[in-house]
Amino acid sequence: MHASLPEPMLASASALFRLKTQDSGGICVGWPGSSYELQLTCEDQVSPTANGRIRGVVFARGLRFHAASAGGLFVEPSDGEPRMLAGRVVAVDENNALVVLKAPMPILVSMPAGQDWSILTEGSMVNGHVESGAGFLPAAEG
Repeated sequence: MHASLPEPMLASASALFRLKTQDSGGICVGWPGSSYELQLTCEDQVSPTANGRIRGVVFARGLRFHAASAGGLFVEPSDGEPRMLAGRVVAVDENNALVVLKAPMPILVSMPAGQDWSILTEGSMVNGHVESGAGFLPAAEG
């Protein structure tokens, strides 16, 4: 998935996280100013700054997303592996079946075949489930 990600989508999804833990199975990142602790796969070793921050992209494979009119921005569960997202669409790349959601942190979601793209317009609120195995792609240095 990494090699084929378009740069504009990566830029829209990139954010600063706090590294909580790192082991051979992945990483746990926190979202500043919240109690979120997301457990994510990560193929690369990450090197945090002196204050424990890392820049990168959280990505997930969507199962199905729906228009939402209430519920706010959230990731469920708030500690562990993401399973459900609710957020505002901030970037859309229908040709590559990608959407960036602000939920409350940005998350790059690859959408499944058959997804209703009419609901995935910039600024719209959506919610849906993602597959197991959400991951983290560290931002390239320099």
